Parts: sequence; structure tokens; C-alpha cells
Amino acid sequence: MAADNRIRIKLLSIVNGTYTNSEGESLFKELDKYLSGGQSVTIDFTDCHAVSSSFLNSSIGEIFMKYGYDSLKGRIGIVNSTKSQKKQISDYITYLKEETVGS
Repeated sequence: MAADNRIRIKLLSIVNGTYTNSEGESLFKELDKYLSGGQSVTIDFTDCHAVSSSFLNSSIGEIFMKYGYDSLKGRIGIVNSTKSQKKQISDYITYLKEETVGS
């Protein structure tokens, strides 16, 4: 997929924060809308200060379970996140990948 076809989702334009399951479900729906159409997505974390496990479970976790790691590889990018957010998300995706392989 060409880089110019990548959709940018600014998190705080669709949710009030990155803490609750409900907020995570909103991101899931937004991601699913584009991924189901074959598009790639960049999630913009500008001004997001923390990310809870509830938010990750309901967004990244659910999208991972629906599409699988191989299908998503290279299709979801993250920008404007802190080092700790990048590490938290990376560790979470590694965990999901291991859980799927281990099943």
C-alpha cells in the first residue's frame, strides 16, 4: 500500500482520553473501518499522556484478534507517542503475538 493512502487517526479527535474500555472501543471501530477496506492507518498520539491496559485491550487487542498479527504487520503505525507509550504498546503487541502462537 502506498504511503499516501495511509489514514491518520488523531486519537484525541475521536476519544477524550486513552483510559477506558469505551474509549478503546471507539478506536477499534475507527481502525476497523479503514483496515476492513484494505487501508493502512497511522495512530497519532499527540497530547495523549498515558495509555491504560483497558484502552489497549479494547482497541489494539480487539483489532489484533480480528485480523491477526500477519495481516496487520506494516498496516498500523504510531506517531507522536512518548518512549514509554511506544514501549508499552510494543510490549503489548509482543504479548498478543506470543499468546496467539502459544494457543
